[in-house]
Amino acid sequence: MRRRRLLLLALAVLALSGCEALFGDFPRENAPEPPPAPVADAAKVAESLGAPGPPSADEAERRGAVERLARENEELTRRLAHVESEMAQLRDALARATARPREEAPAPPVVAAPAAPSPVEAYAAALAAFRARRYDEALRAFTAFGERFADHPLALNAQYWVGECRYAQRDFPQAIVEFERVLARPDSARKAPDALLMIGQSWRILGGRQDGDAALRRLVGEYPRSSAAAVARRLLAR
Repeated sequence: MRRRRLLLLALAVLALSGCEALFGDFPRENAPEPPPAPVADAAKVAESLGAPGPPSADEAERRGAVERLARENEELTRRLAHVESEMAQLRDALARATARPREEAPAPPVVAAPAAPSPVEAYAAALAAFRARRYDEALRAFTAFGERFADHPLALNAQYWVGECRYAQRDFPQAIVEFERVLARPDSARKAPDALLMIGQSWRILGGRQDGDAALRRLVGEYPRSSAAAVARRLLAR
């Protein structure tokens, strides 16, 4: 009895399996619909379909840099072309200027420089300053004369008046030095009597009576007939 029941159960299972294989393609009524497939990432879908997807942040930055470089290159190219055009114009202008003879520009008017004073004029101006008691000016003028016209016959006189300027400024030690320079000159004969007289008086003012008298006696002995010797005699007699 038990075997019979098992046999019947097995037959029923086989029957059900055959029906499923036979009617499996037909839609089942009231069967629940399968859940929708999850939507894939848009970039992956676009990549799978071969269409360009939205760029990533790095890709957008790279594209922006490339675009900026392209614009800068275009601007540099334009400016370079402008510079080359300017250079070409300059070269053409230079070529035209050198190809044709230049027009002679009118010569500027020649302004004559004031003529330098002659030695006589320079000496006279220095002497006029001394007579006007502008001793500093006279000293500069006589000194400059001696430097500029050292070989002129009036150079001896200029040196003497340098000593006179120092004496008038009451710089007696320097006056003695300047008068001694007169005596040291080879052409001193014309001014030596006056120089010796001024040396004697300068020494006396400084308190060097012995040195002063020596200069006066030398004056009287070497140039007895000079007007300076007459003055020296009166000083020695006092």
